[in-house]
Amino acid sequence: MNLSDIVGQPHAVTCLTRAIKSRRIGHAYLFFGPPGVGKKTAALAFARALNCERPLVPGTGCGECVPCREIESGAFPDMMVVLPEGDEERENTFHTEQISAIIARASMTASPARWKVFILEDIHLIRGDTANRLLKIIEEPPPHTIFLLLTSEPDRVLPTIRSRCQRIRFGLLSRPAVVEIMRRHKADGGEAGAELMMGQVDRPPEEIAEVTGRAEEFLGMASRFDLAGICARSKEIAKDTEELSSLLDGLERVCGVRLRTETENAGRWVDALDAVALARQRLRRYADKTLVDALGAELALVLRRDTHG
Repeated sequence: MNLSDIVGQPHAVTCLTRAIKSRRIGHAYLFFGPPGVGKKTAALAFARALNCERPLVPGTGCGECVPCREIESGAFPDMMVVLPEGDEERENTFHTEQISAIIARASMTASPARWKVFILEDIHLIRGDTANRLLKIIEEPPPHTIFLLLTSEPDRVLPTIRSRCQRIRFGLLSRPAVVEIMRRHKADGGEAGAELMMGQVDRPPEEIAEVTGRAEEFLGMASRFDLAGICARSKEIAKDTEELSSLLDGLERVCGVRLRTETENAGRWVDALDAVALARQRLRRYADKTLVDALGAELALVLRRDTHG
């Protein structure tokens, strides 16, 4: 995919295309914005435009040369895509061996016509000595080396890293943009599917349906003041932060749709979205078994207050 093919992010596309056409390429960029709005797609398109051997116009990739094909398949030797790692023994973050691999690869001599591209997703999860090591190579990168740092939480990116990057903002996708992306991927759902995606295309429609279905069930329990049901749901989720985050995603989508379609109850859904946002803040700091209970109780009070107040 070329930068010009990216839907719904004109500001980001213009900034990146202008950099290539002017040949003023920064050594580090911070792509920030909500999840599922095209940050990684843009990073790969930027890498392709930088390394294309036969660009038809500046800022695009031909799609046929070796670098274009290798970047498309993920086999380009001068590109690394790095994600935070974690398991039962190690927290989900960037680890020393990952940064060591980046430094080693960056130190290799690349073809004079090529750019070495390092794409780091969820950069807000890097910390400590690992962050210091990355910062050093970002400050003094080898020639023709570029770092593309991606995050959905720019406020959590370390200031020392953030200040070394050119920042490229990605916004929520408009409904027509989501419909167009779904059309390109031949996904079902049309306008209704685009509404539920809430300006993001981070999951296939069937997963969206599953996530929003669970959120609808949770909202139903809250509206009935079914605290016992909410408690049972809380025990099911326990400390699974991924499932907790999925529930919050679904609630944001569903409450957002209700806010736009039930204008007579706008206050109710604004309060509900505030409750979900507060729960997400708590999740970022820590996850405990009371989080879902507290969220359910708050939503129950919001819905009950609107009905009986």
